[in-house]
Amino acid sequence: MVTKTRKRKFAGSKKRFVGKPTGQIQERVQAVGPEHFGIVAVDCAKRRSKWMLCNFYGKVIIEPTSVEHTTGGLRAMTQSIAEACQAEGLTDTIVAVEMTGIYHKPAQRAFRKALLRHTHRSSVCVEPLPPTAASRCEDR
Repeated sequence: MVTKTRKRKFAGSKKRFVGKPTGQIQERVQAVGPEHFGIVAVDCAKRRSKWMLCNFYGKVIIEPTSVEHTTGGLRAMTQSIAEACQAEGLTDTIVAVEMTGIYHKPAQRAFRKALLRHTHRSSVCVEPLPPTAASRCEDR
């Protein structure tokens, strides 16, 4: 005797949004020029994050640096970024923060708080990575 099996309907997992290249920063880069456009990349972890600053062409301005998730550490990070942007003549900056659970939130808050005081135009960009993406520097 054959029995029928019911297919279970799963509620579905949260779908992740992965940003597609749609030219969202293209106008900003063209407005200030690629040599005056900065990119801050932040790789978040539980207690500390690693970050770096480069221009649009990929010239590293500040080498990858670790920062503790403390008020003083995050403040020092944002101050050094602001000073480097001013020294290098970067007039527009975008901050890309890797979303790792909730560990990205201290860095995200620090950048949002700091960007209100800086005179150069900046934005904080937080986009999730696909689940198959490498999550550690050693895996990349």
